[in-house]
Amino acid sequence: MALLRIAVLLVCLCWVHADAGVIVAQPAVVSNQTSAVLHCNITTTTAVLGHFWTKNGKTIESTSEDGPAISIEYKLENIDSKSGGLYACVFRIEGGELSENIPVKTVPHVSAYKKQEHGNEGDKGILVCESHGYPLPTDWSWAVLGPDDVEQEITNATTST
Repeated sequence: MALLRIAVLLVCLCWVHADAGVIVAQPAVVSNQTSAVLHCNITTTTAVLGHFWTKNGKTIESTSEDGPAISIEYKLENIDSKSGGLYACVFRIEGGELSENIPVKTVPHVSAYKKQEHGNEGDKGILVCESHGYPLPTDWSWAVLGPDDVEQEITNATTST
């Protein structure tokens, strides 16, 4: 009898999970575009109570709305390196939330932390560069202009963080 109860419980749990709904997000990925419209459509038999958008896990405040909308969109205009990130449409439904991610990939913008560094022979120096974009670069190298303005890669004591 206990085995039958467990089987019934598992069937009920699976039915509730399967009934939660499905979100179709378009486009699946945005790559190196100047503008985009993110669109999500939910199919569910559970009541939709509201929706909102997030970027990198943080709610985009102007997008939070109550109501039964099953199709939503978010417009990105003038996409730059700071616009990139992991966007998600989130639907509030009875019993919780459902979400779907849309990565917005941008070309990294790399810049020097300081435009110039001065030192004397024998001084130690630290050079820092910053990068904005999504996803962030994982590999980079440093170079110095050598004789005849030819770049020479710096390999001694370089680190990445």
